[in-house]
Amino acid sequence: MTNRMPIVAGLPVADAAENLMANDLANEQRWSSRKSTVLAGTIISDQLPGSVSCVVRDLSSTGALIELRAAKTGVIVNASGLPDAFALVLLRDNSEVRCEVAWRQPASIGVRFLGAFKQVPARTKPKAVPAPKRKWF
Repeated sequence: MTNRMPIVAGLPVADAAENLMANDLANEQRWSSRKSTVLAGTIISDQLPGSVSCVVRDLSSTGALIELRAAKTGVIVNASGLPDAFALVLLRDNSEVRCEVAWRQPASIGVRFLGAFKQVPARTKPKAVPAPKRKWF
């Protein structure tokens, strides 16, 4: 009985695995390397009734993978409802970049950056106006 290696796609398993990894790298369409992240963000557009909360999961110099988050109202945002272009604000440092959608899945999108990140003033919630004081006679 001879010691035979399993064969996949006409190659021994070790060689087949190397070929699959090489094919994955050859099919990679990103122009720059990406970095795994967990950054809170907000999607803003004139075409949206409000802002959309998100988490940036992968980030590169040319684009990002963005996961959409449920709105405070409990309504889950679907990527199909987002415009093709919008501004992405990273809350960590109040930086903003214009983006265009490269691909969509129901709860996530891939975007290409249309320019460089720029600092924006911190967005603050409007202060509540106090109720007028009642005079009791």
